Amino acid sequence: MAKHRHGGSFSRTKHATPPASRRYAASPVSTATGSTRTAELQAGFEAFERGDYTQAIHAWKRAQADGAPTGLAAVLAEAHFRRALCAANDARRVQDLSEAVQLAKLR
Repeated sequence: MAKHRHGGSFSRTKHATPPASRRYAASPVSTATGSTRTAELQAGFEAFERGDYTQAIHAWKRAQADGAPTGLAAVLAEAHFRRALCAANDARRVQDLSEAVQLAKLR
């Protein structure tokens, strides 16, 4: 499990979105979107755990575009921050850090 700088761990269960209840089950049309969104969220978490922050960012942004919960701002901010730490290009580092700060404000 990846560690935050302050020592806390980034766990899938802590940041995962809760499953939908049966009472509010989606219709067949939105189920496809829901399963796509779930697949993107899962792909993002797997990429993040591998350290592939670019892929995680892309997957989570696609999930966000499909209507994923707004709680993705925190994990997107963390992914941008970590990608900035790995960036060799100063311009890219500044861009990612700026994005992380903007997303952190949304949490």
